[in-house]
Amino acid sequence: DTGDDADVGVPAEADTVPEDEFEPAAKSPLTYVTEQFIAATGERPGELDWLLAEEVVQRADGMPVVVGTGIKNAATSAASE
Repeated sequence: DTGDDADVGVPAEADTVPEDEFEPAAKSPLTYVTEQFIAATGERPGELDWLLAEEVVQRADGMPVVVGTGIKNAATSAASE
């Protein structure tokens, strides 16, 4: 042993990326819609028109569009379907 620490290696996985170089994948625009819907319906029930939401996301023209509604009495609404 020469006492030289330069020969000491640290094993690493070939496919690991240093943390400071890691960039998370971008979220799907519909993920943002889902997160907003969950936030909006956390304390009050609501209904989302997913087809309209998908259309608005694809259009992406910057114009706000209401794609959901509140449900005043969720129990009555569910029973009537």
